[in-house]
Amino acid sequence: MKKLILLVLMICMAITMFAETVVEEIKEVKEVRVKPETDFYLGMNFGFVSGFGFSARVFGPKLGMQMTYARLEISEDQDSDEMTSKGTNFGIEVLYSIHSSKNYRFYALLGGANYSLKGDYHFDIADVGDDDFDHETRYKIQTYGLGPGFEIKALGPIMLIAEMPVSYAEEDGDSRIFLGLNLGIMAKF
Repeated sequence: MKKLILLVLMICMAITMFAETVVEEIKEVKEVRVKPETDFYLGMNFGFVSGFGFSARVFGPKLGMQMTYARLEISEDQDSDEMTSKGTNFGIEVLYSIHSSKNYRFYALLGGANYSLKGDYHFDIADVGDDDFDHETRYKIQTYGLGPGFEIKALGPIMLIAEMPVSYAEEDGDSRIFLGLNLGIMAKF
């Protein structure tokens, strides 16, 4: 019986020592493990690849995405001569963080934007004996780009963004390659 009690006590001591070791290891793992942070941004962006207008961005520890949209409408009526211009723009970028800290982030981007503009013009030229003149103009431009980007903390949650992608643009069958510039100002949440 003494041997059985001694055996049970030794097992209990071993379990206690093992449990203490496991608890210490769990505490170390909890201290080392850092929860990944996702940043949300809202603001304005202006660029060939990113698009221009209101912008929203989500950036995780490594990957991010940005969307930009704007709608423009201008109407003018001067003594029966009318001009109406309507345009939309939509841009999207995929972002990959190369290096980041609390105050800045350096990243690579791949993106594209679609610009569409339609102008309707009506001129009343009855005073010279001719009929009215109507004209419609449409522009559609698509841009794509790949390159570096940089964001830096300006003041509080305000971030300044600059990107310089090598860009490719198509407009009515014409294409060109150029170094684009995208600028933005966003609030980080």
